[in-house]
Amino acid sequence: MGKILIVEDNMIIALVTRRTLESAGYTVLEIACSSEEAIDICKKEDPDLILMDIQLDNGGDGVDTMIKIREFSEVPVIFLTGNSEIKSREKASAAGFSGFLIKPVQNKALLQLIKSVLSIKDPLY
Repeated sequence: MGKILIVEDNMIIALVTRRTLESAGYTVLEIACSSEEAIDICKKEDPDLILMDIQLDNGGDGVDTMIKIREFSEVPVIFLTGNSEIKSREKASAAGFSGFLIKPVQNKALLQLIKSVLSIKDPLY
């Protein structure tokens, strides 16, 4: 159905997201906890979609990470953030995105957005 990379430093959120995606039939490539890890996985695995937390604990920034990934990939990204301020969304636009959701994310909304994004990328999904 689709290979998804989760970039999330909160392991509880990451594991719940993984379970939700796998229950819906998606393949979760890996869970990256840092910017560096996300970039390395993208280079090796070529995901169909990235779910990217905007604020990572290790001082990393999901938007800056996506800007670096854009140097070698046009993979769609759905940004997830606990910050509902408009400037978070504006900052995310610098990397381009296919979706933007505020945490806590409802599973139904996430799955609908993923289905929509992947169907645009490849009509076979």
